[in-house]
This record gives sequence, C-alpha cells and structure tokens, in this order.
Amino acid sequence: APFKKFLRKIQWRFLVVDECHRAKSAGGVFSKFLGTLARHIPFRIGLTGTPCPHDILDAYGQGRFIDSSVYGTSNQLYKSRYASYLEITKKDETKFNKLVSFTNTREWNEKFHDMAYVVKAEDVQDLPEIVHSTRTCQLSSKEQRAYDEMRTQMIVEFREAQSAAVSVNVL
Repeated sequence: APFKKFLRKIQWRFLVVDECHRAKSAGGVFSKFLGTLARHIPFRIGLTGTPCPHDILDAYGQGRFIDSSVYGTSNQLYKSRYASYLEITKKDETKFNKLVSFTNTREWNEKFHDMAYVVKAEDVQDLPEIVHSTRTCQLSSKEQRAYDEMRTQMIVEFREAQSAAVSVNVL
C-alpha cells in the first residue's frame, strides 16, 4: 500500500504498460490499480502480443486504463453488452451464470481497433538474436544481504542511498 500511495502522488504525464494483458482480469488487484492510476495520466499505452488470450472479455481491464471511454467504466455493463449468459441452478439451489456466446462482436472489434494498433507477427519478429551478458562484481556483506533479499522477496529497501535502480525480470 505505501508504494501505491507513492505512485499516486506523482503527477505522471505518460504511462506505458508492457505485457498489459496481465491487467485483463477486471476484478484483479493489478487491473484495478492501473485503472485508478491511469485516470489522471493524460497519455497511456498498453503493449502486448496477446491482448485477449482467452476471449473478448479480457479486453475490458486493459481498456479501462488505456482509454476508459472505449468500453466504459463498468465491467458488468461491458459483459452484458458483449456476452450472453444462461443462469444455471445447481441441485443445491446455488445459481451461477454460464457464458453462452459473444454478442455485438462487430461493434466490439471496431471499438478495440479504436484503441489498439495491431501489427502482424511477421512484421515485428525480425529481431536480432538475444545477447546475454554477465557482469561479475564483489559485494560487501551488506550488499549481498540486500541482493539476496531482492532475489527471494522481489523487494529491497534502501535507507541511505543517494539513488538506486533495480531491474528484475520475473519469469
């Protein structure tokens, strides 16, 4: 929570989210946070190679932070506009909605392309080979503890550092 408060206090002008399909779950913590953070950021871009890995319902959470005017600000309204459900009652009388089909797909597609720039895989996959580079250095015992904490906890705290930049790739 402190880091979220810190991020909200900054007057961002630009937000770029790589692998933005990770915000597809509209009810997820990450998606909700991006939606809140993005409200006051004038320029927003989401980058992903798989915008809708499961179905068109995956687009709402991403659209909420990229441009909430495209699909609106209510996930319920979005789902009722673009999907059809059947209410099922189980033997124990509990009810749930089962997705039956998608609706208004032409409209959905037009709106999606209003906020998305789509490229063909063959146009962007002419990349050079990945180069892995290893740098070796000696760490003090204090630095080694901080590094080990970052590697295992994915967080490290600096109290008296002038500046620090940490880049961690999570697989």
